[in-house]
Amino acid sequence: MKKIFINKLALIALIFLFHCSCNNQKIPDEVNKSKTDTTKEAQVRIKPPSFYQDTLKIRVPATVFFYPDSTQLEKIKALTKPLAYSAIIHENFYEVRYAHNVIKKSFPGLKIIEAKNCRYLLFIKKDGSAECRDLDKYADKCGLFVFNGKKSPQLVDMVNLDMQIPIYLRD
Repeated sequence: MKKIFINKLALIALIFLFHCSCNNQKIPDEVNKSKTDTTKEAQVRIKPPSFYQDTLKIRVPATVFFYPDSTQLEKIKALTKPLAYSAIIHENFYEVRYAHNVIKKSFPGLKIIEAKNCRYLLFIKKDGSAECRDLDKYADKCGLFVFNGKKSPQLVDMVNLDMQIPIYLRD
């Protein structure tokens, strides 16, 4: 008798849950508003243009960290909710710190270069050819290029660099 009661109770609960999950209620304006806010934040993912027009020349095997300039940071801050902006800055700080530690420990032959207040990176290969990277064309607010002096520089994921750099350097 108890088993039949429990089965009926479970069936009623399932029907109730199904009914509640399938009703077509109007979406509140707050949800629609948050969708437009999300669209606004999606626009921030495209980095504002750099204030600086300088070029940094890299002639040696190196890892090159790049960062937004102060004008870009202000524009990003203005377009982003304070909590999201804080999270972005926090995440970038720890990714860069992690990447520095891995490079110093695992790749001591690569020079670490900090590219601040410049828009272009000019990588000059050992054969005399050069490749330029316009940092405004990268959506990442900060990032890391690896360059061995022979091949084209490669943008690597700072969290995965311990896997990506050896593959780049291998060839």
